[in-house]
This record gives sequence, structure tokens and C-alpha cells, in this order.
Amino acid sequence: MGRNGREQPEQKRSRFGNTHPGAVRHSGRAGTVDYPYIAYNECGAAMLLELCSVFSVIAGLGLIYVLLGGGKYMLSDYLLAAGGILLVNRAFAAAAKYVNNAQVRKRIAADTDYAYEFAYKYPEQAHICAELNPCYAANPDAVPAEAIREKLEREANGSEKTRKIICAAGLGFLFLVLVAAILFFAWIIRETT
Repeated sequence: MGRNGREQPEQKRSRFGNTHPGAVRHSGRAGTVDYPYIAYNECGAAMLLELCSVFSVIAGLGLIYVLLGGGKYMLSDYLLAAGGILLVNRAFAAAAKYVNNAQVRKRIAADTDYAYEFAYKYPEQAHICAELNPCYAANPDAVPAEAIREKLEREANGSEKTRKIICAAGLGFLFLVLVAAILFFAWIIRETT
């Protein structure tokens, strides 16, 4: 492939970084099927919309199986349903990209400390910080990398506690749902026998 073969993935990565600031491409695995998705690390709303785009495909395929699985349907019906799934998936993905771009760029422009953190976390996208935040552009090395790293570690430790609390609350809720389901089925068995 030579030199051009290496430049093409780098150009794609650079173009992706310019259109999706603070995001990373990933690939998930569902059994034997791989599916690509974008991890929006800096914008929770975009992350939710990306999850909706993934779930729209799963739900759409389930609907095709349920609604079109048992009758005499033509190939055009299946293609129309697949087109609908693709349309909904792309709509969610485009909305996620738009929301991410708007929120991340607005935050970089408004918060110089965030611009330094963003440039530290995503060095290949640091030019976005220089374009949007004049204070960062005037002195991109004002905050040492060590100070940024320590701050991010402190924030990660705080978010780890929150994640554990949320996980414990979620497991507690699932346990209560399981107990309620067992009691419900026991009540049904008692009433029907």
C-alpha cells in the first residue's frame, strides 16, 4: 500500500475528530455480530442519542420479525421496513453528532479550564480549543499537563463513588422487582389452584 495507504486512515481519524469533538469510534459485540458505535465521552445527551440509534436497530429488527414473520409478504415489504430502520438509526446518529458538536464547542468557548482539559485528553483535537477559546489560543501551555492529570484523577475518584452508589441502588431495585415477581406468581398459583 505504501505511504498513501497509511495516510488515508489518519485522514479519516482527523476528519472524524473535527466533526465529532471528544468522541471515539468503538465496536461492540452482540453474540457473533459486531456493531459499530460512537462513544461520546464529553456529552451525556449525545451518548443517550447514540444508544437510541443502536437500540432502534435492535427494536426494528424485532418488529420486522414479529410483524412480517408469519404472513405472505413480498421482498419489497422487508426492504421498506429495513429502510425505515436505517432512516430512524441515521436520524438518531445525526442528532447525536449535532448535539455533541454544539455542547462541546460551546463549553470549550465558554470555559478555559475545560479547554485545557479537553486539549490534554484529546491532543489530536487541540486545534479546536485554539480556534474557539482565545485564552487557550494565547497560551496553550499555561496549565502543566501534570496539574491537569491530577485534577482528572481526583474527578475520576469522585465519579467512581457515584457509580458504585448508582450500581448498588440499581441492584437493589432489581432485587425488589425479583421479589415482587416471585410473590406475584405465588399469588397467581394460589388463586388459580
